[in-house]
Amino acid sequence: MKKFQACVILLLAILPFTESRANSFMKTEAMLIALAGISAVEPETAAVVDALLVMSVSSSPEYQTNTQRTIAFFGFTALALYNHDAEDEGYTEEEIFTVNLVVFNIVMASELSGLNDRYNNFKEVDKSASSFGFQLSRQGQPGFSWQYQF
Repeated sequence: MKKFQACVILLLAILPFTESRANSFMKTEAMLIALAGISAVEPETAAVVDALLVMSVSSSPEYQTNTQRTIAFFGFTALALYNHDAEDEGYTEEEIFTVNLVVFNIVMASELSGLNDRYNNFKEVDKSASSFGFQLSRQGQPGFSWQYQF
């Protein structure tokens, strides 16, 4: 496990020098692997951090849709409970690491699930399609204006 964490730390040090989309994914996944490794070593501390994450989900800008907030809330709640009981239940570090990594990936994948929320996709529909108003021209002549959009 220590060799694996050293490799992840080296990977995190190298990745900031590149800006491609694939490397962004690799950087995020490496961060999740490092967090899961740290959680496996100290599950009680990880449970406290997960509980703090549960409380911050509703105000966090990362979770823009209701689907993302719901998945993050339930995921972090389950993870906090799992990490809190991990040592009492006798789970090994590998089991804790695996569960934490899977839940972190599910929460991160909620971005893909949240794309189908009505609020996110149809913001334009909620705007008014046309407006009718009264305004003065540059010469001071009164006139009516009608604006519409598709």
